[in-house]
Amino acid sequence: NRTTWDGMTFGLNLDMADVTFGYASSTDSISGENGSNSQMWLNAAKGEGDWNANLLYLSTTLGDADAMTAMGLDLSYAMMGGDLNLNVSYNTASGYAAEDMDMDMTMLGATYNVNEEMSISASQTTYGENGFNVGSASMGGYNNSGSLGYLGANDVNMAIGGAYAMGDFNLGVTMNMITNEGDGVTEVEDRDVMDISLGYTMSANANLSLSMATDTEGDAETNYMRVTLNIMP
Repeated sequence: NRTTWDGMTFGLNLDMADVTFGYASSTDSISGENGSNSQMWLNAAKGEGDWNANLLYLSTTLGDADAMTAMGLDLSYAMMGGDLNLNVSYNTASGYAAEDMDMDMTMLGATYNVNEEMSISASQTTYGENGFNVGSASMGGYNNSGSLGYLGANDVNMAIGGAYAMGDFNLGVTMNMITNEGDGVTEVEDRDVMDISLGYTMSANANLSLSMATDTEGDAETNYMRVTLNIMP
């Protein structure tokens, strides 16, 4: 089963924004025309003074199916000489779920740099009534990607964390408190996820990291551990 890819990317550094446009297509040798897939994306970024904005639009077509579309808008603002950073992210998608349901997810967050070695952060992520999931490999959950990943419909995640760096070592801790009011019929239990990561820079070409997570929902508790070694020749 041979798959061929063709793609192109154009970048424009304009006064109003840095704009990137891309298009890619693939064809499955077995499925022929019915296996033709395509993807188009447009990204616009603008930064000025203490604020930055980024807008991404993505459209994906698989075979003869209707296009799946997604849009993300990210805004950030730096205060107190850059020690306090405020972030807002709004994301929508359509065509990824059954019955072409519209999905959405909103995140509000803040990070405060206590000093050069330590920072603390807090955020609230809210999922719409149809949830939000565009099949990102990096958001596949602890079993697949080693991260919390996408949550469910109507979930609200309040996350509080901190990071500390000392020489070649860095430590990160995040507590996720996930609630859901449910549909008024089915009771949804609260979920708490404690995420701890430890990293060590071995050299300019290699680093080692250990991540652990404890996922508690009701009376059920699941533990995860992942060790990653990165070597860059």
